[in-house]
Amino acid sequence: MRIFCTNSSSPLIQATEQWLNKIHSVKTVKNFFSIENESKTLMQGTDVFIHSLSEDPDMEDHTKLDEAIRQTYALLSTCVEMGVKRFIFLGTLDTFKTYDPDYIIDEMWKPKPTTEINALTSHMSEFICKEFGREHKIDVRVLRLGEVCWEESSNSDSPLFIVDALQAIQRTVETDLISPDYIRYVPNTWNVFHIQSVVPNMRFKIIKAEDELGFSPQRLDL
Repeated sequence: MRIFCTNSSSPLIQATEQWLNKIHSVKTVKNFFSIENESKTLMQGTDVFIHSLSEDPDMEDHTKLDEAIRQTYALLSTCVEMGVKRFIFLGTLDTFKTYDPDYIIDEMWKPKPTTEINALTSHMSEFICKEFGREHKIDVRVLRLGEVCWEESSNSDSPLFIVDALQAIQRTVETDLISPDYIRYVPNTWNVFHIQSVVPNMRFKIIKAEDELGFSPQRLDL
């Protein structure tokens, strides 16, 4: 597959590029607006688009929010126009931080983001993704990622070890999803998955990702 990723300065995207390039062809770009005028040429033949947001600490909050919303909308519009098959947005489980930590949360729960800018931009971008997916214009998949960990130890209740993050992204890129029997005639173009590693005190259910994507995270007894 030919895969295009935004946010090339992100360590996660850099690791994703290296991982997926073993069996796919991957291009990355730092910011969509930097290639907007030539996007149709660069995106020609793209099968899957992976989008994540900048977490540049030097960017003003209002600028970060505005850019996230405009960039996500522009990307999805261009992907639809270019016939890209699948759009994957890398979101965050931080949009559920306001819930009681004793709750075990799955994809049916509604996000309750705070005004913390990274969670807010992710939530607003996810909303745009949902609108495109529900209009059946493109296969849209959101991965709400836990706290990405580069070491195999964490005190978090929603850690996501890098090996599991890369596996989840690869499974989302490669797996074709079908609609449930009761709506088989409707294209399955909108899906959200919670992605975290398995730990004793894990806060989020990942059954949907395991069942539908074949996600199989490592199980560490931390």
